[in-house]
Amino acid sequence: MHVQKQKIHTAAPTVVLGALPSSLPGVLRSPGRPSEASAGTFLESRLGHDFSRVPVRSSMKATDPAPVDRADTASHTRVRLIPQRIRFGEEDPIHAPLLESYRRSAGLPPGGVDEFGNPVGPSDAELKYSGALVGMGPRLAQPAQASQATASRARWLPSVINRRNAAEVYFNSTILINPPGGLTTQFINGAEIHSNLDVENAIPRPAVQTRTEGGTTYAWFSQGIDVTGNTRMDIFSPGPWDFVISRAQAAAKYSWNAACVSGTGDATIHVDGQPSDAALETYIRDGEAEHDADTQQAFNNTIVQYVANVNRSVGDTPATRVSGANLVQANLALDARENRGLLTDFARQLNAATALRHSGNRHSASMSSNISPNCTRISARMSAGNLSSPVTPPSTP
Repeated sequence: MHVQKQKIHTAAPTVVLGALPSSLPGVLRSPGRPSEASAGTFLESRLGHDFSRVPVRSSMKATDPAPVDRADTASHTRVRLIPQRIRFGEEDPIHAPLLESYRRSAGLPPGGVDEFGNPVGPSDAELKYSGALVGMGPRLAQPAQASQATASRARWLPSVINRRNAAEVYFNSTILINPPGGLTTQFINGAEIHSNLDVENAIPRPAVQTRTEGGTTYAWFSQGIDVTGNTRMDIFSPGPWDFVISRAQAAAKYSWNAACVSGTGDATIHVDGQPSDAALETYIRDGEAEHDADTQQAFNNTIVQYVANVNRSVGDTPATRVSGANLVQANLALDARENRGLLTDFARQLNAATALRHSGNRHSASMSSNISPNCTRISARMSAGNLSSPVTPPSTP
């Protein structure tokens, strides 16, 4: 019998400060290329030096993405969210009826597919993250306490809930990927979030417009932004949990067991929840609900404020524009009002909340397992942890 302690999530954030790119040695050894004529002419006219023989080196390759503009990056600090490595399939009991309600109201065929199998209208993903389902069901209604401006521009959507067979989850676990439990994944504007840079990419900065009049430069955003946030929670389905695997799968998974390698016929993986299946399912579900609530709180603290900052700076009016003595000062004033650092704060707050939730092994479960003599049954027992010790993250930044 093998007994071990398993964590539902890793417990600490990873913050990388000023890391040097791995491509740097190769860049320095490269021959480089001649500097651009326009840049050389500009520098030579001001510094009185011939730069035509000075090579320019770059780590960019033909297949690399375009560099990110400075204005789109709040800092050089990457704040990674808790690594979430398990990928599950698709199941969505919350949105499924709402999708069909929307399609009926819009005159679209069921499932968004016509009688010839051709897609018609927006896909499921487009409908989920566009806000089109708001009002199609009570769970997607906007909170009554939210202001009209906030509700229309920064919206929190319900979680997508995927329920998984615990025995199948256990079989697909590995030494490195082995949480036999829940998983919460964050999304901003439909993009999966793993670091603050993912948040910034999901919320592009609007274009800036400026004009100068009477020695004063004015700056404002050309348009506003709309942002949605939500999570996907992977939790257990109600027990009992059994999963049948082939002999080849058993031999590959348990290659160290002679009976599994030399035996015949299928094998059944069975998981028992302790003290009961219902208690284990509830423990996993309630733990992920904590992460979902923390994500929404961080969203309200930071993303909602960022959206408000941008949207109150749209247009060339006295109430929306900022001013400065020159172009640089005007842009700095707009940067200060926008406060794009709030996007990094979202990741920081979420990591801090996760660390608190995981403190004291609240999100850890014990597991023991054994293999029958003929390797026809692999049994595992997962014991629910204890969430009775409440840990409440701060509700304000």
